[in-house]
Parts: sequence; C-alpha cells; structure tokens
Amino acid sequence: MDAGKTTNRMEIAERIAAISVSSTMKVAAEAERLKAAGVDLVDFGAGEPDFPTPKNIKQAAVRALEQNFTKYTAAGGTAECRQAVCDRHRQDYVTDYKLNECIVTVGGKHAVFNLTQALLNPGDECIIPVPFWVTYKDVVNYAGAKCVFLETDEEEGFRLTAGMVEQHLTPRTKMVIINSPSNPSGAVVDRAEFEKIYWLTSRRGIFLMTDECYCQFLYDQQPFSIASMPGAKETVLVAGSLSKT
Repeated sequence: MDAGKTTNRMEIAERIAAISVSSTMKVAAEAERLKAAGVDLVDFGAGEPDFPTPKNIKQAAVRALEQNFTKYTAAGGTAECRQAVCDRHRQDYVTDYKLNECIVTVGGKHAVFNLTQALLNPGDECIIPVPFWVTYKDVVNYAGAKCVFLETDEEEGFRLTAGMVEQHLTPRTKMVIINSPSNPSGAVVDRAEFEKIYWLTSRRGIFLMTDECYCQFLYDQQPFSIASMPGAKETVLVAGSLSKT
C-alpha cells in the first residue's frame, strides 16, 4: 500500500440519511427488553396476528417445495398469481384490472416503496394525512420529494374530507396517500368524501394512492375501493397486502 495514501472511510450514501429509525421496530425492541425482564405485556408494535399461519397456506408452501417450484419467477409475479389478484379485486370491489396492470411485490410495503420511487421526483409534494403509517414519510423522503402533512382531529374521529385535501394542494402536488381504514387510527374515510377526493385529484392529474391493506377490516359497512370509480386507472394507484384476505 502506498504510504502516501489513506484509505477511504466507510461513508453511507446521503439518501440513506432520509430514512429514520423505524418507530415500530423501536417499540418492538423495547417490548422484547421488557419481556426479557419478566414484564407481562401486550406488544402493539409490529402488526403481527395473534394466531399462526393458516394450515392451508403452510400446506401450499409444502406442495410448492415438493413440486420443485423453487426457481426464479417473473419479477412482477407469475401470470397465475397476478390473475388471481385481479380476480379477487374484481370480486371484492367490482374493478377490471388486467394482468399488465398488476404487479406482485414482497408485501404491501414493497408496493408503496416501488410506487413512490417510480413516480415522485425531487421537489414534488405528497400529501399524507396524520396520523400515518410511519413508512409513508420515509419512502417519500427517500424519493427526494416533500411530505405535506395534513392534520386530522382526534375529537372528530380523524375525519378526512376533500376540502381538507384541497387546502393542501399546490402546483407541486404529485401524489396523495390515503390509508382507509387507517393504520394507526382505524379511521375510515367516508365513501362520499373519498369519491370527492378522487374527482379533486383526478381532474388535476394528481396520483391518488389507496393503501388497501386493511380494507376487509370493516364491521358495519361493505368494503370499498376508490379504484372502482370511472376512469380511476388513469390516476389511482392500489397498494394492498395478502393480510387482508
């Protein structure tokens, strides 16, 4: 080694600094620490179910291994899998997605990440109702875009309206993210208001991402997808998870 040269220090890329430490994982770590200390508690950190993976899913995984279904597949998912997703969404929400309009990802979080990275540029703005799932802020920041936080009121059940969204629109608004039912508040956007938000954003060419991870967790009304609106495919982005089925 040339004595006149020094080795470079390990430096993390600047974009990584845009990612904050996961609040969810901090809660999970603290829960583990307390459990190890003998504290009896319920961990409300990661969204893990309190039951094991259903037997039919485990059996399907075993069959895949036995049939040597262990090779590379298409990056966007197999045709069979994507068709199943389209069929299920059509059955549940009366939509009409085709194979080339569906991509299978490694969970809903991966879908949200891919959509924001593919569509948001530095300087773009993305409206995020508060409270929000912690990932939204980080993926928008990672894309170099600006988070525009829309505060909702706990005393009003964290109600979100089209009027509230409109007040936060600017010429730089590129996307609005709505998670209904919401993680963490559980708030459900009123269907009429959701439709107004859709018309508000679609007329301006603004992307409306609907995170439907919890759409089936409704107990007093029918599940609804804004993707069923006329012309929705032009501006509506659907992110979901198998956890809803």
